[in-house]
Amino acid sequence: MSKKPEKSKISIEFIKRLHRHRSLINSEDLENIEFYEKGKKVDIDPKLIEEFKFTGLNNIDFIVSGYYKGEYTIEDGKQNG
Repeated sequence: MSKKPEKSKISIEFIKRLHRHRSLINSEDLENIEFYEKGKKVDIDPKLIEEFKFTGLNNIDFIVSGYYKGEYTIEDGKQNG
């Protein structure tokens, strides 16, 4: 007999905390955010920020999609590289 996989345990408090953080990040104007990676400021081309405003996506998507590195284009809707 196969064993049932163990259920994931996720804290409701964690979800609420995560939601608050995401809401705070997404409530800022993208051009007013300084992003840091491994403690160092990431310089982002202002043209990418300006172009991204018209995607309908949010600030978290700007980072997660790789758009901030120029690795995503609106034209083809695919990640580069």
